[in-house]
Amino acid sequence: MSNKKELVKNLISFGAIDLLGLLIPIITMPILTRALGPSQYGELLLLLTMLYFGHTIIDYGTQFTAVRKLARARGQNNSVNSIYSDTQSLRIILCALYLTGISLYCLFLSLDNMLNYVLAAGSFYLIGYTLTSAWFFQGIGSVEQLMKVSLTAKSINLIVIVFFVSEPKDLNIAIAATCLPMFFSGIFLAAYAHQRYKLSLPKFNNLSISLREGGNVFLGLLAPNLYNAIPTIALGTIFPASEFANFAIASRLASVIVTIQEVLAKSVYPILARVKESQVNKLLLANGLVSLVPIIVLYFLGEWILNTFLGRGFEGVNKYLVIFSIGVLFIGLSNAFSKGYFLPNGLDNVYRDVSLRISLISAILCACSIYQFGLLGAAISILLARFLFFADYLIAYRRLIKRQRRVFKPIFKSSEKEK
Repeated sequence: MSNKKELVKNLISFGAIDLLGLLIPIITMPILTRALGPSQYGELLLLLTMLYFGHTIIDYGTQFTAVRKLARARGQNNSVNSIYSDTQSLRIILCALYLTGISLYCLFLSLDNMLNYVLAAGSFYLIGYTLTSAWFFQGIGSVEQLMKVSLTAKSINLIVIVFFVSEPKDLNIAIAATCLPMFFSGIFLAAYAHQRYKLSLPKFNNLSISLREGGNVFLGLLAPNLYNAIPTIALGTIFPASEFANFAIASRLASVIVTIQEVLAKSVYPILARVKESQVNKLLLANGLVSLVPIIVLYFLGEWILNTFLGRGFEGVNKYLVIFSIGVLFIGLSNAFSKGYFLPNGLDNVYRDVSLRISLISAILCACSIYQFGLLGAAISILLARFLFFADYLIAYRRLIKRQRRVFKPIFKSSEKEK
């Protein structure tokens, strides 16, 4: 399959999956806010924040390291089988550890309702996410089946919320509509992958190797949670649910732009892992274009959208939305360097170093901002962190290119003298 055909197929498949994933929060947000109320909706958002944070732990960077290996091993059945077995073994162990961790977190803070939600439904979501193995279908170049099953699961989620959630006591239905479709789609996709590609079951005998291989990328992916997901979870437990809902809704609306950016990044990544030429300039332009249009829409029409869809009780969302919308532009530009150059070329240590450095600085800034200005301070510090990421990635990339030119220039000159 040519690179262009694979790119188009990936864009269509991931675009369809993420587009529906984009539409569901937009469609269901006014339904859920009116049906559940600010307090109950805040609880739902806190649970979802915990579950989505689990993606980072469970993946352990495999959506980059394993996809990179798999993209280069296509057609080699033994290698494909080994990569799948090792990767899934690690993901299963990490799923069990994360589920235990968030259960203890809820128990320690006496969040009895949240603990019940995690055990009764969240566990099914995390198991389903682990079994889904989107990384495998992306790396092997077969995302059509992933698209079909994911669209079915998301459609069920949407239908249940639209028709069966109408009052605060229906919070359990809203949670189940998110978690159970993920669980059953994970079981189906795991069975399909094993049958279609003759894969063996996870053997858990190469965990140490898998941990070492994904360590740098995992640290790079985990570090931003120091200023992003972890403070958000803490904010959800510190501030009243009705106030936290404004912050979380704005973050979710801004994440619409991030979703568009991720479609581009996931679609092009397996191709970038196989080509040698730098595509950074093209990716900067592409990410800038896909980011600016929705940012402009949210900036000028955000208040009208909020008033139309959410109604009363959420007037405080817009101030956070403006800040988050500006910040996500820098996420897209950063992707051109991180997911468009460093990771596809195996420069995991560069990616890790930038992420650790900026995340630690941003975590300190975030803590100080929250202490001084509360939720607004958290939003401003997240914006600043995303700008710092872009600036540091740019500096690291330029240094690397200059270093490569110094290395190749003497070689080029000596070859000319020999002629």
